[in-house]
Amino acid sequence: MIGTIVRNVVRPPRDQLDAFVPLGVATVHEAMGRRGLMASRLRPIYPGAAIAGGTVKETLGTVNLPIVCAGQLVHPGDVIVADDDGVLVVPRQEIESALAASPARVEKESAMRVRLAAGEFSTDLAGLRERFVQKGLRFVDNASEIHGKKG
Repeated sequence: MIGTIVRNVVRPPRDQLDAFVPLGVATVHEAMGRRGLMASRLRPIYPGAAIAGGTVKETLGTVNLPIVCAGQLVHPGDVIVADDDGVLVVPRQEIESALAASPARVEKESAMRVRLAAGEFSTDLAGLRERFVQKGLRFVDNASEIHGKKG
């Protein structure tokens, strides 16, 4: 394709975009079934780094067509959610389902934080203790029990 500009792009309404703000990448990523996370292989851009060979006003390009970025296909109108946990692509056709599934994920995370604060282990919350014990993992109350000494 030599050069194409798509002038009319269907974009999500502002209220849908705003609904992602309090959720964050981890929550939406889980709500979407762990899909859409951009690869972390992107490198930071530093001042003075050469990104392009300069601007050229008469070079044909494309605008508002799909691209692949960090291993994810991104279409115009998709939502990009970004925070310290990463960058996530929410395809436009999945916005409503991602937003609908996110409150349940928020509730699950809140309940898990309460249980962790009460002293439960994440291995127990995930139902992994028995499997780990079968593989040889030991749980001890004190480090002194590691060598069979009490005290």
